[in-house]
Amino acid sequence: MALAAHLRVSPLGPLAMTEELARKIKMALERSWLAKTSVCYSPDAAASYGQCAPTAIVVREAFGGEILKTDGWPPNGRHFYNHIDGIRYDFTADQFEMSGARIGV
Repeated sequence: MALAAHLRVSPLGPLAMTEELARKIKMALERSWLAKTSVCYSPDAAASYGQCAPTAIVVREAFGGEILKTDGWPPNGRHFYNHIDGIRYDFTADQFEMSGARIGV
């Protein structure tokens, strides 16, 4: 099922991010990630592998904020995540064996 079906974007503009909402978003994202939505799918990797760019775009569209990029992570790549209301949200961090979707800045 498409990610848009799991995340109902408000027609009124960005929604306010909360801890509970972040958990629900993570669950919806996990159900939505497919090989065809991955930038670099690998059956041996975490489901979130290659999903950082599309995930960051969808989250920004729904909640506003900024998309941040880290170069060289993994060594020759780049990683995208969100910065909303002073908090960094990385819904695909588990591909790097990190815990949690939310990391305070």
